[in-house]
Amino acid sequence: MIQVSLSRLGFIGTLAIMGFAVSACGEKYFDNRIAFGGILFDGRVTQSETDPKSFDLVIRNAVQNVDAARDAARYEGTKFCIEQFGTSDIDWAHGPEDAPQMSDGHLLLNGSCKV
Repeated sequence: MIQVSLSRLGFIGTLAIMGFAVSACGEKYFDNRIAFGGILFDGRVTQSETDPKSFDLVIRNAVQNVDAARDAARYEGTKFCIEQFGTSDIDWAHGPEDAPQMSDGHLLLNGSCKV
């Protein structure tokens, strides 16, 4: 009887350890943002309804470091084009190299994936 209880306790302990290990991995998976200039920017890409290759891009709170926000925008645009069309080529209508277009401290850009 004692042996059965210890086996059950060991099984429950193993499940608990596995649960903690998996939850730690899951947290890293979902928090896969990249820091630019030491800042984690929140980038939002909105695909055009009329032309799926075209997109608008907002980098929130870009006033913290505009140059780093430009790098974050370049990354988000490239990631979008790769995920959607398998290419990293972008034709920027208003891109990271242009004069910053800001609204409420957010950087606004737009472009089109070259397919």
